[in-house]
Amino acid sequence: MSSSDVYAATTAAAAGRIDLTMLQAERLRKAAAWLQAERALARRRELERMEEARIEAEAREAERVEAARAAAAQLAAERARDQEAERLEAERRATAEEAERFERKRRREERIEAHRLEVERREAEQREAERLEVERRAGEQQAADPAEAERLELEHLQAEIDELERAEKRAEAERNELG
Repeated sequence: MSSSDVYAATTAAAAGRIDLTMLQAERLRKAAAWLQAERALARRRELERMEEARIEAEAREAERVEAARAAAAQLAAERARDQEAERLEAERRATAEEAERFERKRRREERIEAHRLEVERREAEQREAERLEVERRAGEQQAADPAEAERLELEHLQAEIDELERAEKRAEAERNELG
């Protein structure tokens, strides 16, 4: 109630026109009307604050969901990179192992070939030594006994034939291995 209302009520009471009970009832009615209007305003403000809070909560939830989605996408990308790195490393290891196997096989084949050549060289030296021995004995025998010399010459020819047959068998075996 304003000061003019109080003044008017006091003046009217003094004049005997309004009694204090009426004045109090009027004040209570005005206070109830003001309270009713304030309740509506307070309720509207409360609803507005609740709506703002809901919008903010939805925005926070959307941000949280987006952050979780981004984190999941980043994790998936990291996993994909890790898997690709693991795949590349496995390929690199497999290539290195294959190269190592190939190199071991190549060295083994070289050793086998070197051994085969060494065996052939020794056999050739042995045959040459035998041939020289046969020739030496043939020379001695020819000087001493022509029939023995002929026999030694036949042995020598048979040894050469045997050697040619062995060489032919080795060549055939190598062709079979390659073919």
